[in-house]
Amino acid sequence: MTDIVEPYKANFTPSALSSVHCYNATAKKRRFYGMPYLQAGLLNHIWRPLVEKAGAKIEHIPKTWDARYDFLKGLQKKVPSAQYEDAIRG
Repeated sequence: MTDIVEPYKANFTPSALSSVHCYNATAKKRRFYGMPYLQAGLLNHIWRPLVEKAGAKIEHIPKTWDARYDFLKGLQKKVPSAQYEDAIRG
């Protein structure tokens, strides 16, 4: 998204840009992972290791918002918070 956001950066406030400018620990740099909309961008990051630990696959996540949130709520119940840190570390 960085190449798409860069030409439009002047149209957004710093706080709107910071909401979608995230650090990528693998690449060791910040990049834009969304386009601010109405001066804000809401990221919906889904961590593959946690989805898999709950017994599902990323491909199974529904495409509609209501179905997606219901699906993810069900997965949260399957992965105790104590396992969260282990799952994201791999």
